[in-house]
Amino acid sequence: GTPRRRAYWHRGRWRGSSCFHSLLTRRERRLIMQRPLSRQEYGATMAYNKGYDLQEVGDIDGAILGYKAAADLGATDAMSRLGTIYDDIKLPSEPKPAIYWYKRGVKAGDSDCAWNLAMHYAGRGNKRWYLHWLRVADRMGNPNAKSELRESEWWTKRNPN
Repeated sequence: GTPRRRAYWHRGRWRGSSCFHSLLTRRERRLIMQRPLSRQEYGATMAYNKGYDLQEVGDIDGAILGYKAAADLGATDAMSRLGTIYDDIKLPSEPKPAIYWYKRGVKAGDSDCAWNLAMHYAGRGNKRWYLHWLRVADRMGNPNAKSELRESEWWTKRNPN
């Protein structure tokens, strides 16, 4: 196939083939461009993207550095990714830093981090903390938490006995 080109901003409009911005109306594109990112948002976005790119090519240690930089600038997605790396990707698993990053994300208001904490404790067979973090995720508005509280599907998958 033909190589995909990245979209880029040039002389007042988005250029590039089949880019996301070509699907938007002119008004939507103008609204997006009216609110520039703050320095902090820009820095967090760049650090997160760097971490993501490094994770995609298998450089987990480099990804951790990128995500930590983004998390220090307040990116809750980076906190969730860090927890997941320490919990599921790094071998051997490192639960203490995983819990630290998940809890930091919860404090910052990310319901996905509360969900991830519940799944962490489900994987460890700790029903008390599993239910606690599921309730927290539900109160924060996580879309999966309410059904999980009713059905306990993940608990049964991870703890068949």
